[in-house]
Amino acid sequence: MEESNANDDPYSFDGYDSDVDKEYLLSDLEERYTNQIHFHIFQEETVEETVSRQAEVNLNECANTKKKVVGPVNRSRKRKRDFNTKSLQGSHTKYCIPAADKQLVRDHVNSFPGIDSHYCRARTQREYVESTLNIKKMYELYVKFATEKQFVPKPKKDKCDVCKLNKLCTEEDRLTDEDKGRYQNHILEKNAGQRRTTKR
Repeated sequence: MEESNANDDPYSFDGYDSDVDKEYLLSDLEERYTNQIHFHIFQEETVEETVSRQAEVNLNECANTKKKVVGPVNRSRKRKRDFNTKSLQGSHTKYCIPAADKQLVRDHVNSFPGIDSHYCRARTQREYVESTLNIKKMYELYVKFATEKQFVPKPKKDKCDVCKLNKLCTEEDRLTDEDKGRYQNHILEKNAGQRRTTKR
């Protein structure tokens, strides 16, 4: 009775049919090792792809068409690759402004007379353009300069509020003694600051 139970049980060792399973296992192992694609790179710079017949059959079965899957593999079995060819990435010419044009613009900007700032006495090496000039006006003057070769007019001097107020008050005869004293002190401070910066 125990023997019949062992033979009826499909999971028992005694019910295992070894001949059928050996054939299945061997065919399974053969399929595993034949479904491989190998790439070999030789010194002649050719790429040779070896595809086994069993792999082609399995690829065809998976895709159900020979043209889509195996066709590209067959076409590219032996193809030459030149590893020394120039890359086509970024093959467009880069946009660059010629050096002569850049120098012409620099000369134009440097043609504007520089003014030492009235407010930055400690840093006299800095030069500024006239307050009425901006980039748009400088560009318009450059267009005229480039077409007609005109020169840029000399700018007015940069003045602070105290100097402007003194000039307006003297023109209108409204200058008081207090304003005169403040202007005198301002001029003394300005001259002393200029002397200090020239000594450095």
